[in-house]
Amino acid sequence: MLDGKLLNLINTYLLAVSEAVELIKRSGIAMPPSDFEWAMNGIPNRGVLCGSVPYRKHGYGCEVELPSDSVDFDFGAHGEITGFDVWRLATFAEAKLHQYGISSVEE
Repeated sequence: MLDGKLLNLINTYLLAVSEAVELIKRSGIAMPPSDFEWAMNGIPNRGVLCGSVPYRKHGYGCEVELPSDSVDFDFGAHGEITGFDVWRLATFAEAKLHQYGISSVEE
C-alpha cells in the first residue's frame, strides 16, 4: 500500500507533467509516438513555450520551468508521460518536501 504522502507527491508530479505537456502542445510541438521520436524530433534543445515558459529538451525527456514548479520527465517507449523515478520525484519536491509532509530527502 502506498503511503499517503508519497501518493500525494506522485499525483502532484504527474499533474505538473500534464501541464508541461499541454504547454508543449499549445506551443506547436507534436507529441512523439515514442521516446526515440522525441529524441530525434529536431526541436531546439532549449527554448521558450507559450507564456514565456522555458524548456530544456534532453534525450528522451524535457524539463519545463512552469510558473509553479520545475518538472523534468521522460517520454516512455510509446510516448507515455506517466512514468517517474525516485530521482525525478526528489528533484521535483526537493525545495518543498514539507508541503508533502516529508521531513527529508532520505525519507
